[in-house]
Amino acid sequence: MQHFSVLIFDLPTSKGGRLLADYSSRCQPVFTTSEKGFETCTFELSIAEDEQLFWYRRRLAWLRIEAFGLVVWEGQIREPNVSRRYLSVTAYGSAISYTDIPYTALWSSTRYSDWQPVTRQMVNSRNDTRYSIDTTDRLYIAANGGDGIDSSNIGSLYLKTPDGGSKPIIAITADYEVLGKTNIWTASLSRFDANFNFLSTIWTVTGTGAVATGNINLSGLTPCDMLMFNFYLNRPSTTLGTTIIAGTRTVTPGSMTGIVVGSKLSIGGANPEEVTVTAITGTTFTAIFQYAHANTDGVSFIWEGETDDCYLKLTNVRVKTTSSTNLYPDEIIRDMIAATAALNPNWCNTNAMLISSSAIEMRDVLYEDQYPLDIADQLIGLGDTTGNSWEFAVWEDMQVTYGRRGVRGRIWYVDQTPEISRALDRLYNSAYATYTDSAGIVRRTAISTNAGNVAAYGITRRAAVQADTDNSVVAGQIRDTALGDTLDAGAYGDVPIMGLFDIYGSYYPLWMCRAGDTVVMRGGPFGYTSASDKSRAFIIAATSYDAASGELHVSPEARGPRLAGYEARRQLVK
Repeated sequence: MQHFSVLIFDLPTSKGGRLLADYSSRCQPVFTTSEKGFETCTFELSIAEDEQLFWYRRRLAWLRIEAFGLVVWEGQIREPNVSRRYLSVTAYGSAISYTDIPYTALWSSTRYSDWQPVTRQMVNSRNDTRYSIDTTDRLYIAANGGDGIDSSNIGSLYLKTPDGGSKPIIAITADYEVLGKTNIWTASLSRFDANFNFLSTIWTVTGTGAVATGNINLSGLTPCDMLMFNFYLNRPSTTLGTTIIAGTRTVTPGSMTGIVVGSKLSIGGANPEEVTVTAITGTTFTAIFQYAHANTDGVSFIWEGETDDCYLKLTNVRVKTTSSTNLYPDEIIRDMIAATAALNPNWCNTNAMLISSSAIEMRDVLYEDQYPLDIADQLIGLGDTTGNSWEFAVWEDMQVTYGRRGVRGRIWYVDQTPEISRALDRLYNSAYATYTDSAGIVRRTAISTNAGNVAAYGITRRAAVQADTDNSVVAGQIRDTALGDTLDAGAYGDVPIMGLFDIYGSYYPLWMCRAGDTVVMRGGPFGYTSASDKSRAFIIAATSYDAASGELHVSPEARGPRLAGYEARRQLVK
């Protein structure tokens, strides 16, 4: 029977933890590992009255299990239960630290639907009712013919980071098309804070009478919570200046700029109306009014053209909160670790030396009130560019590992014949995809067959894969990815392991085996084999070791979700 050092600290040892108790001779722990790293550890023991009081007061401690100077398991004691001088402990691996602080951040947006019209209630100078605004396959703002259009009635679309988010906007790219009949038609892009307070204008184009096109490529912006595209007639509105009753009236507006005989004006107030200027002086204009108005009622110029005569159109819009040219998952992983460590520095390790890049570019990334561990699950589901499975795990010294599954694990050789299960109904070695083309006709791709797998199993099993696309090439890629998922029937179940050996035949203690390691079966009918032989080797998904009995049980990893990863990546780059 292996005896372990079972040590209790107030903090992790790497954070200067102080030893509180040594239970090495008083308990036999059961500890597990999983795809998240160290998973759980449980043990029970009798305690004295003073120890009982200690555990009543303490709710969090650090557990470290050692053998021969090696860390066997470590993590946080979060559930110390005391009953009649009896202590029952459940500890959790450090991955649990990433379930403590919700994470909210916008990283990148290319979706037009993320932009919303700005109403008068949001910004007093905006008026979405006087514009035709569209976010279907583009961002589009066009002045409505017959409506009052000026610098107090601006048409705008905004994109805002989530309230309380950790990432401000610092970059935007877009292609633009602007049509303004005169140079007082203005398209612009402005920075705002989270409360719709104007900060600065960072891009402007004025009308020329012809369609103007170009590219917006702004990076290194002063961080802000909101960007707003604007389109308007750059002519100031004013107020009536004179309280009047209905009839032909002469008024002294706040400003006569742009008002000439024949000007059509929109008059606001309780009874809004349109009037035509019949006479002017340097400070007054005359018109026929249908209603009474207060001196504070607004006066706007009416755009007499047709809707779509003047407009702002934007395509290929991308907003980012990172300065990186390409956004990869590892950047998000590092930021989540840093955000968690900022609040709980004693329970996280920000060292990024084991965080790798999958080179999967992410284009639409928004997290709201999600826990980092859940986000990490989503990110590992993307795999990498070659379809490999990835992992997010936390091992010794709270070190996060983010990389290809099994690469950092050991390879163990087992000379027994373990009891494992393989089901042929999980295997397909031939496939075609069905999809609906752009004309609405259901199509089927050519059949793809893995001849080597058919020869190995002595049977052809064909899958019909449903492809969510109207493109034949993409349908073929989905077919091939799905086929790669199903070529191996896969091992599953609970596998007891009696002995661990390296490739040279040296024996190792069973407790050294952990999730992410590879087991190669070379005993019984298998004979010698290698870790690359999928029919005789598997990556371990989970382990459980009982110190009292010395028994080790492992669970083989399920097939990597290559199709799920492909589909997730395809959504990211749409």
